[in-house]
Amino acid sequence: MDLGRTQRVLLGVVWAGTALLLLTPFVLTRETIFPFVVGKALYSRTLIEIVFLAWAVLAYQRAEFRPQRSGILILLGATLVVATVSACFGISVQRSFWSTYERMQGVVDQAHWFALALALVSVIRPSHWRLLLGAQVIVGLGIALFAVGQYYGIEMLIWDETAAGHLRITTTLGNPIYVGGYAMVNCLLAAGFFMHAFPSAAGNQSDDGETRRRGWGWMIAAGWACVTLLNAWAVTLAGARGPFLGLLAGLAAVGVLYVLLSRSKRIRRIALGVAGLFAVCAVLMVASVTIERSGSALRADNPLVDRLASFSRTTVDTRLAAWEAGWEGFTDAPVLGWGPENFIVVFGRYVDDSVGARMLVHDHAHSKLIEEIATKGVLGLATYVALWVAILVVLLRTGRRLQGGGRVLLLFAGGALAGQFVHRLTSPDSVDASLLFTLLVAFVASVAVATRGEVPGADRLSPWRQRLADLYDRNRRLAGLGGRLVLLLAAVALAGGGAYTHPAIYSSAKAGSLAVVTGARTEGFEPRRVRAYYARAIHGFTPLANKPRMQLFEFVNHHWRALRVYAPGEAALLMHMVDAEARQVLRTEPENWELIALLARLYHRAGTTDPEYRESAVRYAEAARRLAPNRREVRSLP
Repeated sequence: MDLGRTQRVLLGVVWAGTALLLLTPFVLTRETIFPFVVGKALYSRTLIEIVFLAWAVLAYQRAEFRPQRSGILILLGATLVVATVSACFGISVQRSFWSTYERMQGVVDQAHWFALALALVSVIRPSHWRLLLGAQVIVGLGIALFAVGQYYGIEMLIWDETAAGHLRITTTLGNPIYVGGYAMVNCLLAAGFFMHAFPSAAGNQSDDGETRRRGWGWMIAAGWACVTLLNAWAVTLAGARGPFLGLLAGLAAVGVLYVLLSRSKRIRRIALGVAGLFAVCAVLMVASVTIERSGSALRADNPLVDRLASFSRTTVDTRLAAWEAGWEGFTDAPVLGWGPENFIVVFGRYVDDSVGARMLVHDHAHSKLIEEIATKGVLGLATYVALWVAILVVLLRTGRRLQGGGRVLLLFAGGALAGQFVHRLTSPDSVDASLLFTLLVAFVASVAVATRGEVPGADRLSPWRQRLADLYDRNRRLAGLGGRLVLLLAAVALAGGGAYTHPAIYSSAKAGSLAVVTGARTEGFEPRRVRAYYARAIHGFTPLANKPRMQLFEFVNHHWRALRVYAPGEAALLMHMVDAEARQVLRTEPENWELIALLARLYHRAGTTDPEYRESAVRYAEAARRLAPNRREVRSLP
């Protein structure tokens, strides 16, 4: 490809930024609140903005880098459009767009991942995807080594508090569920590379000469086999059932795809047997977790086996209670839902008064399907399901056109996507999961576009589409220029917005951490300094201020009597600050029962020493009972 110097630099920026994105799971910001989440989100968004801007300039100059027609990208964009509309009509526009420091998702985050997918499909050719996916597996190997090291007590680059109970691991991802989900995808991709080293094992001959030397082929295959087994081990060490079930589903999906696409009867029989075996394992696993076990059940050394052997129905019951609340919320807002990231409102309003009242607060449904239908309504669920159907159709149609190693990687990428789909049925999303999903979807879409296998009958258009095509042809130059300008302006807006917001988010999250750490001291803390830190955390970036506000309310509630006795002036200033921030809570999240219940408890505590606060306590308590009548936090209010 004949590129000028500037264009080569832009292409290099896209590749370098994408490569650095793969390191997102290793990012930790110990100096901020939620150190496993905030740093990863800011790091990935910054790199995506750089990649997207470089690609937009490159696409403006060169036609071969402009977006191609892709059903997957269209549906991916449709999910973003529906999320945006749902957010605008939801109950908290601010939370829908920006989420919280604890999650760092929302519409803004979704827009970044869509921008990345658009750039990857347009720039990275199918012949280069093997390099990118291989690099991802190597990075995943690092996380798997962290997992094994943490299991054996070797704390590498992380601190002792990351180790969870029950011999479960967190690595640099912060949650065993995330560790298992990340290792599951990398395990399936590594298995694909293992099969790729032996094209004849897939029923085809080599199409790119990757096994010119037999000895090197065996050595490479042995290396991929070790990576596969290490990631599978990490899945079990995480002790999370969802990722393990996703791994089984992914392997079964690969077997089914081989059955449907392979022309070799021997390969089809083997694939069918493997798929059936893993399907049976999955059924037995699901059956085992529905059986009530006693606390004296036999335990094993492996955390996953241990958790399965000592399984209690409590986990299932709490999931079912959250899902039932999500369904009830959907029936009251069926079209656009309650807005992205607002499941906590649905949970408080509709959770039942038995299991749901006792369980921990769920700010997400722990099921992607329930999350979509509750927060985005039937439109959100329809676009989400349509996206997965399109992925399946593209896998089948493109797989028929490919042979050898190309088909192997495509089918195992499809298996990894199937594993993610099953994993998301019982688990929340995370930054690392979004990165893997975007890579896999972009890979499938890129291969489909290159092989022209995504759109059936592309040369035979319906009459109305033919008229649109003719109209476009007559105005091709003007439409092309307009599209390039829109793309360039979108990239500039995304990058400019990030340059403005990311430093503010980081600074606020850092101030919030200082406030929490300083206020948690049992003795010797200075209320004035804590108040100053909370003011910086709240006003540094107001769209994410409600989490620091909650922490401020908890601090004042916990220390009120000591403050009232030993620092009455600071107590009065803190309550003045609470009054102002409470009004902002009601303005930005008027139905966040958790915050309102906390305010009721705080004002009641203050009312025990200062009667003028009692009226506010009653008012907030009544609001909390109206919003979450069955929650234990609300029922226990005075």
